[in-house]
Amino acid sequence: AFEHLVERRRREVEEAGGGKLALRFDVSRHVDVVLPKNDPLVSDVLAQSLLDQTSVGTKLRAISYSAPSVAPKVREALVRAMLEDTNLGVRMKAQEMLFATPGDPAVEEALLTVLKNEETVQMRLVAIDYLMRSNVAPQRLRDAITPREPEARVDAVHAGERRHGVGR
Repeated sequence: AFEHLVERRRREVEEAGGGKLALRFDVSRHVDVVLPKNDPLVSDVLAQSLLDQTSVGTKLRAISYSAPSVAPKVREALVRAMLEDTNLGVRMKAQEMLFATPGDPAVEEALLTVLKNEETVQMRLVAIDYLMRSNVAPQRLRDAITPREPEARVDAVHAGERRHGVGR
């Protein structure tokens, strides 16, 4: 409910020391508060900072303030950033934070998706490392890693083989 009150154009998060974060955002007027990192309002603002079309710097700062034992809402935003953000740096930083939560089924599924869809070798290697440490079933890893050629490409290869007498 809170996320609908915060205006998208101005949202800032920074370290305040002593295990706290300083939040600055506008609701109907500017709000400036310092709260413990585990406060639900902090989680809401961090998650929204990741999900909104904010600057790369704002997203990277929000990710870096995510504690290793992240709130579910923040974890969901990190997963979404890892899978969908257009900036590779943001995707990799989100993956780095999720790496610190071994054995999380939602993170495991997201990292299997990274193996299936991500083109960046570094992200794929980190996903394999996490999944191996989490004892994910080897068959699930094989299924995620096995390349799937589009049907049209396979059909074209077979048509080419037939044209050139291969496989007869």
